[in-house]
Amino acid sequence: MGYLTVTVGNKGSAKIAGMLADGTRVMQSSKLILFGACGPEACVPFFAPLYTKKGWAGGLLWIDPASRAAVTDRDLDWFIRWEKPGKGVDGFSVLLDACGGLYNTIPALEAHYLFSAETNDVAYHYTGGAASIQSEALPHAINVTANGTRLTLARGTRPAHLVNGAYDYSAENSSLATLLLTARTGIFRGRFNLYYDYTVAGRLYHKTVRVPYAGVLTPVRSGIFADQPAGQGYYLVPDNTPAFLRYGLKRSYRIELDDVP
Repeated sequence: MGYLTVTVGNKGSAKIAGMLADGTRVMQSSKLILFGACGPEACVPFFAPLYTKKGWAGGLLWIDPASRAAVTDRDLDWFIRWEKPGKGVDGFSVLLDACGGLYNTIPALEAHYLFSAETNDVAYHYTGGAASIQSEALPHAINVTANGTRLTLARGTRPAHLVNGAYDYSAENSSLATLLLTARTGIFRGRFNLYYDYTVAGRLYHKTVRVPYAGVLTPVRSGIFADQPAGQGYYLVPDNTPAFLRYGLKRSYRIELDDVP
């Protein structure tokens, strides 16, 4: 899951910008189009050549004048298509829905949020084996504090090395997650730690992988997505599986800023 923002300017100009779930940056100029037989919604065509023009992402985004949320015409099975040609595990063809919403600056910055990251099963490979992620250390419902135009996470606490050799991940923000919001656009980003603990020849190893994330805050949503969190985006995990090393793969997983009533 990545994110796209649509900014409508004068005379129907539209700017589309964002990041796809693999970290590919998207930026495109478009036009707001009104169709007489298609109701009050306005259409914004989206098409972006990608991967040195060997792939692409595109579709039609519809803006509801009441909610001002951008969605696809999902009732007609029209979605966003994302294509990346590839001869191995790096190639794909997927259809994406647009969980659209509106960023309303002042109300959005007055709300209380909790930051969470979706769990993942990307193993860390080392000589002789592979270690699973310490899932209890993933960000989960970390409190977000609003201060003017800033959002900050609860203070990070490094995992404590216990006398029995294990690590304690019980602190609210043991992943040392950070959060930076651009108040003008609602785009937020940051980083947090993933941890892998494994034993080789009786010795415990504690591996830390720092991963980036990004998303957009759009708390005003179309009715069909009213139950979705106010902010959504993705984080990227490097995959060092020996058979895939030549592809430089990164796996993408969801992050959320959930609004608390």
